[in-house]
Amino acid sequence: MRSGGSTANRNGHILEDALIPCFTRNNYHIYNSYNDFLAAKKDGTLPKKYVVKQVPFTTIYNKKGKTEFVVVNKLSHITVRIECKWQQAAGSVDEKFPYMYLNAVFGYPEDHVIFCVGGNGYKPEALAWLKNACNKKYFYPENCNKCIEVMELSEVIQTINSLR
Repeated sequence: MRSGGSTANRNGHILEDALIPCFTRNNYHIYNSYNDFLAAKKDGTLPKKYVVKQVPFTTIYNKKGKTEFVVVNKLSHITVRIECKWQQAAGSVDEKFPYMYLNAVFGYPEDHVIFCVGGNGYKPEALAWLKNACNKKYFYPENCNKCIEVMELSEVIQTINSLR
């Protein structure tokens, strides 16, 4: 029998894993670790289109954190960080939305961030707050040009497919 946390963790990975075929079919090279990416960068062998998994950043608590993906398409001059949150049943993911959002504003170096949410177990009010915060650019520092978006899996797939 699994605990609620291990089930949520497993289900969260299912959402992340659902994006991999989309990246592959759109000819992105997948770096399964940040260290593999750093080695390719050092060797000068980075392709024009690639995805790095488990990309580190510094959280608002000044601790080390990781997000699921950074997608780079040099042909389209696009870099986007994707954070996945799955909540299948009532739980705590919706309570993490403000933390996730503030990390995107203050901790992620990328100017384009996508929150991929799924599972419909989060509170509708929490998702509404997150979308509103993104749309109204809550807490943005002056001259901040970030684009932070909330999308469901199908919307993220459409976005990746459009990054030709």
